[in-house]
Amino acid sequence: MELAQYQQQNSLQTLREAMEEYFSINPGLHKLKPGEPGAELFLPHDACHIIFGLGTSIIEEAMADIWTLYGSDVGTRRYLGYIRYIAQLSPDSIVKQIGLETIAYHLVVGGPYMWKARKSAKRMLSTWPFDRYQEYYDKSLTKIRRSFGIEVLHIPKRYRRASSVHAQQ
Repeated sequence: MELAQYQQQNSLQTLREAMEEYFSINPGLHKLKPGEPGAELFLPHDACHIIFGLGTSIIEEAMADIWTLYGSDVGTRRYLGYIRYIAQLSPDSIVKQIGLETIAYHLVVGGPYMWKARKSAKRMLSTWPFDRYQEYYDKSLTKIRRSFGIEVLHIPKRYRRASSVHAQQ
């Protein structure tokens, strides 16, 4: 799995273009439109994946959660509520597809990358506006990242295979 264009630190894509790329390379994701049920959670979360340059591997999902908690204005209580909501939708579908051992392994080996995400979030110049991502649709990722002080982090290719979307191992 090669890195997508939106995952490049100095990507000239706009957030809108990057979201199109993100959904095209992750066909397992349901692309919601603003106003649809669940869109107020999933679209801002997907925008965070893009802004922080993260894919959908198990480790990158955890990194996205950590980066969102520490680098956005969503708030811990609200975001943990979203995580509980997602867990209730299909509590064991990802576990069944990927396997508990694979998930546990990736979360353990991913610890240092999650720590780096937390440190990077704390170094940001300002917090990412979780609910107002659409205000940045027509701005390039490189400008957004520069203005917020976001440094894209990458995990090794071997860890990107266990995807929460593609159920690859």
